[in-house]
Amino acid sequence: MNHSSFLLYLKRCSIQIITWAVTAAVFLLLGALTSMDSAIWHYALLLSGTFLLLSIFTQYLHERKKTEAVMECRLQAPEITASLPPSSSPSEQQEQQLIAELLKELSERETKTKNRQENMLNYYTMWVHQIKTPIAALDLLIQGSDSAARSDMDLELRRIRQYVEMVLSYQRLGSEQTDFLFQKTDLDSVIRSCVKKQSVFFIRNHLSLDFQPTGRTVDTDRKWLSFALEQILSNAIKYTKEGGRIRIAEESPSDSPLTADEAFSHGFSLVIEDNGIGIRKEDLPRIFDRGFTGSNGREHQKATGIGLYLTAETLRRIGCEVAAESEPGKGTRIFIHFPQSRRGNLFE
Repeated sequence: MNHSSFLLYLKRCSIQIITWAVTAAVFLLLGALTSMDSAIWHYALLLSGTFLLLSIFTQYLHERKKTEAVMECRLQAPEITASLPPSSSPSEQQEQQLIAELLKELSERETKTKNRQENMLNYYTMWVHQIKTPIAALDLLIQGSDSAARSDMDLELRRIRQYVEMVLSYQRLGSEQTDFLFQKTDLDSVIRSCVKKQSVFFIRNHLSLDFQPTGRTVDTDRKWLSFALEQILSNAIKYTKEGGRIRIAEESPSDSPLTADEAFSHGFSLVIEDNGIGIRKEDLPRIFDRGFTGSNGREHQKATGIGLYLTAETLRRIGCEVAAESEPGKGTRIFIHFPQSRRGNLFE
């Protein structure tokens, strides 16, 4: 308990102090009326005052121990009630019983919420695996079709696949356990694989690719890094006009949104840059927020508000950071900041 707490405690002891003051006044009055020896009532006042101070100080120490115990309990889990100090009055006993009941109710609600989340995750996982069967069947039908719309159908089917994977990734990231597997990974091979998956969209929109190999080996989870890169590439393709350009390269610290010291401590940055429609200044700080679509999403009706949120969350989970720079009409630059190796070594 600090100084202000002590003063507050003295205020709570005001009844005891007032009682002593009234008693002292009575002693003084009786002494004046009966011509009592002053030494007697001086001694009586001193003795009663000493008892009062000892009582207040003892109660204060007890109150401080109890306060510290309660503060310690606040840092603990549902076992908090077992660590509460013994109740010294019926009211405190009732308060502790109320705390125990509230904690029990909170624990039950948390259990129910966790069960609902697990059931939802199981349902979506099952749904994703079931939907893959008709998707595969549609793929076979499209490949065997001679229709003029074959390329369009194939393009839309690929988008469906992306959205299905997005649903599954969204559910997995929301669970407490995620299948991360960190190992040394060739960054360039991951980038090439992601570009290959998006190649149909590059060709369809007549987009050119400027990929400058980094030569880096990073300590990361290949599957989840691929997911994040695919989301960024998909977004760049979506908002880049036909005939545009997308660049992927390692960025020097001086060109990164981070300061030089931060960029050094974070290893290095990878930039994915497009010359598309760009992002408005007022929207830029919120593009990684869940559900935020921004002006572009409302105007072009292409955004779900989930893709970049999942990208930022995924990168955060694998130890990376993401940042963005953009200028309307000139394009957008997405930076992925890779930290130092989890094994304590710098990137190769």
